[in-house]
Amino acid sequence: MSLGTQLVELCKQGKNREAVETLYADDIVSIEAHDDGKMPTKYEGKEAVMGKHDWWENTFEVLEASCDGPFYNEAKDEFMVYFKMKTKNKETGETCDDAEVGHYFEKEGKVVKEMFYYGDGN
Repeated sequence: MSLGTQLVELCKQGKNREAVETLYADDIVSIEAHDDGKMPTKYEGKEAVMGKHDWWENTFEVLEASCDGPFYNEAKDEFMVYFKMKTKNKETGETCDDAEVGHYFEKEGKVVKEMFYYGDGN
């Protein structure tokens, strides 16, 4: 099973943290699409990426989520995943529909870099 397929399967099961713990390199680099003032755009290392997940899980409740992929091209060491979700801000109660694409780079069977791209509404 490809690394991309493993990642998508874990995400479909809501096991995003397990995906980071098992499929990501220790020196992972994670880049968000923009700085929203609440979290930085760049995270370096597995511990920092787990901290990003902690912040996100403490801030939002996932009401619905789906992901599609992985999508590969000729470069077999890269793939993309399409994520769609409806979330609720735990503090304000505001709900939001979000979509993003994750672009993943792999080396030696681990994700070494991820970059996220947001839709117009994000």
